Amino acid sequence: MLSDKDKLEQADLVILWSIIYSIEIGITSFKEIVMYILKWISEIHAISQNGLTYSRNEFDIERYNQLERVAKEMAAYFSDKNIDDVEHFFSLEKGYATPKLDVRAFILKDGQLLLAKERSDNLWTLPGGWVDVNESPSESVVREVLEETGFNVRLTGVNHRVARSACSRDRVPQLWYGALCSTI
Repeated sequence: MLSDKDKLEQADLVILWSIIYSIEIGITSFKEIVMYILKWISEIHAISQNGLTYSRNEFDIERYNQLERVAKEMAAYFSDKNIDDVEHFFSLEKGYATPKLDVRAFILKDGQLLLAKERSDNLWTLPGGWVDVNESPSESVVREVLEETGFNVRLTGVNHRVARSACSRDRVPQLWYGALCSTI
């Protein structure tokens, strides 16, 4: 276990590295640097949460718990919250880390509708799935179609107002985003 002094030294190195990296890619304001750090914290947390959701290997679980602890410590360090507040915030969502936005692609080719088999229930559906953390719905639908069908697509239209306000078993609101796509 690291001492508080060692943790601060590590955090200072993270800040220094972040500033150097940020300047290198053209970010110069402190606010933008902090936003990048917060984005990285959310990605580290998502990786740990997803790993803990799906991993069955005890060593992997230990590593994902370490990643989660690092994300919590970083969040506490870069905010005005104590570790208990951060832990409460991190514990609000269980399972696969996602904004709970479902994207689906409507793809017609030669008069035929493209469907994919859903892994969760083995039923046929429009290709799509959850939007990943720090990913736009448009990026997600393109990625999901490629993963599920092998087709590269481009968006040609969007219907983000389709009603589906159902809540999951964990009472997490879910939204649906439909995208009209064509294959490339």
